[in-house]
Amino acid sequence: DQGAPISVLRRHHYETQFVNLPTTFGDQALRVTLWDNPRIPTAVFAAAPGLTDLGRKDFIAWVSSGHNAVFLGGYSTLSAMNQLFGFELEYVPYREGPYWQNERNVRGTPFTYGPARLEETGQAYGVKIDSIPLTGYSMYDTNRDSLVFFIKYNQGTVCYVGATFDDLDESDPWGFVLRAAVRM
Repeated sequence: DQGAPISVLRRHHYETQFVNLPTTFGDQALRVTLWDNPRIPTAVFAAAPGLTDLGRKDFIAWVSSGHNAVFLGGYSTLSAMNQLFGFELEYVPYREGPYWQNERNVRGTPFTYGPARLEETGQAYGVKIDSIPLTGYSMYDTNRDSLVFFIKYNQGTVCYVGATFDDLDESDPWGFVLRAAVRM
């Protein structure tokens, strides 16, 4: 997606290649971008994708076949996750940090060596932990609210990083968390 923080994603991974998803998702454009680029393991969305019914089915099939979708913070992306995948994530308005790494859940994931806590940098949005499906795991949370989590979806994963990345520096700890979500 055009709003994805490419400089944050590229930090220390300079050979990483990016393929921009179409800004208006026609079914054919989406199919070509996702299915005809086999080296694309992850799609990152900074805003809700506007998909038709056929585009939605294609995208779900793509994720289900072992790919990863990462959604960045905000109500619209959480709403899109609910609509696309049938989740019932309960949105929590901006919550003051810090956000603590959930040591039980990070083991064996790319989040393992991440920061022990995340400070709020800009706005952060989360969900109630109880609304995350049983196949999901909170990576960073505070007071029963999760700001970084992933949900296993068939053979793929759906990740959420609750920061907007509008004015984040490349070295910010949130950048590590975003890169970990992309590696899921």
